[in-house]
Amino acid sequence: MEINEARRELARLRNDPAYEGAALARRKIEGLARPHRDVLLNRYVRAMSWKQISAVMGYSADHLRGYMNRRAVEAYAEAD
Repeated sequence: MEINEARRELARLRNDPAYEGAALARRKIEGLARPHRDVLLNRYVRAMSWKQISAVMGYSADHLRGYMNRRAVEAYAEAD
């Protein structure tokens, strides 16, 4: 899967709880290694803010929003 396609899929998951691919996307996220799995679950499935995620995970919100999210989305795009 292309990285931009993965971003669109995750955005649909976050913005539309009735998104028909939500179960598949969630299973795919749950198959990732930590911390990528935690970043994507908290942001796109639980719809937490970056500030809330930073409090839970112990990273700065800027680090999560930038580097960690980019790496997590790349891992999601590469997962089968």
